[in-house]
Amino acid sequence: MESIDERICKAALTAYGNLAAESGETVYWRFLNDGSPVLARQAYRLVQKYKISYSADRLYNGFAQNRGRVPGECFLKLLLCAPSWQRLPYLLTLYCDAGLSQQWHDMILSRICARSPYVKLSGQQAQEICDILEQNAPLIPPEVSSGIRFDLGYVAERVF
Repeated sequence: MESIDERICKAALTAYGNLAAESGETVYWRFLNDGSPVLARQAYRLVQKYKISYSADRLYNGFAQNRGRVPGECFLKLLLCAPSWQRLPYLLTLYCDAGLSQQWHDMILSRICARSPYVKLSGQQAQEICDILEQNAPLIPPEVSSGIRFDLGYVAERVF
């Protein structure tokens, strides 16, 4: 599927998406990491269209490897859509990143505040979130931090 002409490659990726649908997640991942902004965006559209979900850890690492480029933007958008408690440690870390624009900070904050109360977290996951909150206390708004700690009291296996 590699071609010098991005338009041909994009059309081939679209056709592949129409045939493979959600079973094409490996191919979409490859093109999300592609250096071409056109192909990365098209792979992002296909991932969204077929509701493919990758782990928050994988998305965060994809963002870190492609930061400042279009694929990094696609990974960050997908991370914002990951399940709420899985994405939370990564979003808290990104919220404290001064290198992101105010627009990204606002979107990240809105997704930090959107947490599902119908999830059970292990004590280890809850502790990881608490550690991030403590390490970045001056950068995270107190009402956000206290809201997360309150919610952890209900969703974590052990009470904080």
